Amino acid sequence: MEVFEVLFFYLSLFLYLFANIYGFFVYFFKKEFYFKIIYKITLLAFIFHFLTIIFRSLISKHIPVIGNYENILMGSFFLIIIILLFFKKEKLILPFLFSLSLNIILFGMAIFADAEKKPLFAALKSFWLYIHIIFAWLSYGAFTVAAGVSIAYLIKKEKPLDEIIFKLSAFGLVMDALMIIAGSIWAKDLWGSYWSWDPVETWSLISFLLYGLILHLKITLKIGGKTFAYLIIFSLITVLISFWGVNFFMGKSLHIFNVG
Repeated sequence: MEVFEVLFFYLSLFLYLFANIYGFFVYFFKKEFYFKIIYKITLLAFIFHFLTIIFRSLISKHIPVIGNYENILMGSFFLIIIILLFFKKEKLILPFLFSLSLNIILFGMAIFADAEKKPLFAALKSFWLYIHIIFAWLSYGAFTVAAGVSIAYLIKKEKPLDEIIFKLSAFGLVMDALMIIAGSIWAKDLWGSYWSWDPVETWSLISFLLYGLILHLKITLKIGGKTFAYLIIFSLITVLISFWGVNFFMGKSLHIFNVG
């Protein structure tokens, strides 16, 4: 990483962490609470996060899409966008904080990832690549925030949280479907087949079907909020496998662009 990229990365990580720790402290210890301050600190961290991406893009001469470091950088970016858009109201502070915690874990993992700059291979210079991964980041971001809200729901059982979990999961499911469709079209151009039962493809399909089943049960059988929350948290495992799954199938996956 270059100097400014490193500087902005650690500034954003520090501010995310500070907002999270301060938020939990004032919430659980019933101190005077200023949600707007925490929100603005998170927004400032997001700006530094964005600058990290800008510098990375300028140096590598492409949008960060190669390797775990760049995928974490972008995945976390979209996750924060969803958090900032969904949780503007003070009454949603707990789901905001738990979702931010999950983002910090994800973003912090970039420290341990290989940050070496790599060229964009000819096979990846496709319009469909960006369509595919934008839907992927939105989908995984929504599912991750839904898990964060689910944790908050298990602590503070409120119906509005249950509704937010459903909306986030439904949005994530739609984005997941579009990700798979865009990926299939791209795969046809790249590998000559819409579907190859590649490990990453398979786990993405498992994730899609699992979330689809859970939402179906929520609508038809009216499964309780607590059960629903646990299922959403559990389902995040399939998302994590899809996101980093290629690392467990080195040499077997066609998704070589995610190696790093």
